[in-house]
Amino acid sequence: MKTFKLNSLSILLYEQEEIKKHPIEFIDGLMINREDEEGQWLTEVYLDKQHKDLFQQLKDNNEQTTIEVKITKESNAPVTLNSRILGLNDIGDFMNVLLIGEMVDRRKSMVEDLLSNLITKGYQGEELLKRFKELV
Repeated sequence: MKTFKLNSLSILLYEQEEIKKHPIEFIDGLMINREDEEGQWLTEVYLDKQHKDLFQQLKDNNEQTTIEVKITKESNAPVTLNSRILGLNDIGDFMNVLLIGEMVDRRKSMVEDLLSNLITKGYQGEELLKRFKELV
């Protein structure tokens, strides 16, 4: 297993027909590459309890949670993970959130989202292909 210092964390939520990024301020955090067969990463974040309602709702709904993180330093490229919350723990006035997830191939995911959006807008056949090529 390899461990990295967490530099930034955002929760990506689908709101009003678009994905919105919600940066989460935290005190400390780690990313651990479990190096298992599923390619899972463990994210542990120590933060203020002001975020408890959001994380509790995501945990209670057992929803897949998309997060975007940067490890080690701010200049590193962000990584997107499809995660689920394993646990929430109160620690005095603060809390700890534990997530497990798999990295998302952002390029593939963005292409799939674009294609899905075009289909939703009614493009099909040659018109769909032409519009898709214009945007890629």
